[in-house]
Amino acid sequence: MSEPTTTAAGDDTPAARPEIRPTDGSCSHWIGAELRYCRVVDGVRHYLPGMRCPNHTPARLKGQPEPPEMPGWGPGSRKEMQG
Repeated sequence: MSEPTTTAAGDDTPAARPEIRPTDGSCSHWIGAELRYCRVVDGVRHYLPGMRCPNHTPARLKGQPEPPEMPGWGPGSRKEMQG
């Protein structure tokens, strides 16, 4: 774990990520230039790296189109997930 460093504001916060990663269902994409998490809540979906809004999906970040939606492949479509 990295040691806290003094930032330009003079406080002792970890320079890399001063905020705690969101666990409230908001977008957890780290915006490094702004030193903050996105935290958008509209249209958020779960991906392997975490919850992501439409602007921060893995495909969008790579500059690729989103994969097409396929019938029966939406969230909660698997039989064992249906109650």
